[in-house]
Amino acid sequence: DESCLTIGDGVTRFAITGQRRYKVGLRSAQLFGRAGYLKATEFDDPSASMELLVRSFYNDPSSEYVEEPDSQPGCRGLSFHVYNDGGAFGGFGELECNGRTVGGLAGNEIADEFSFWLFRGSTNRIEAIARSLLGRC
Repeated sequence: DESCLTIGDGVTRFAITGQRRYKVGLRSAQLFGRAGYLKATEFDDPSASMELLVRSFYNDPSSEYVEEPDSQPGCRGLSFHVYNDGGAFGGFGELECNGRTVGGLAGNEIADEFSFWLFRGSTNRIEAIARSLLGRC
């Protein structure tokens, strides 16, 4: 529902609070291979009031991506997932990027590269970086 998910202006936003349990998958054809997590920091330094974590990954809409939701057997093509723990394991969230499938029609060898970027700074600077790397935020 809207307390966890908003969609609009070319951006999908999830509330990753660790308070409510959910896992949502996004189709590779709907993604461009980057996702970000933006949060206020707990530092006393006002010059470092915001953090941005960016995951960059090769996203191939023609790949099979075989992870299926438990409730939807046969639903494939989900290259990215957002997981929110709900407090069962301490209240955390995850950004999960899937590599391309190995085996079957995909063949036996694939090399995927995943990048992880972390930025810390003032709210204005971090929001500018987020817009540059992720589009509308």
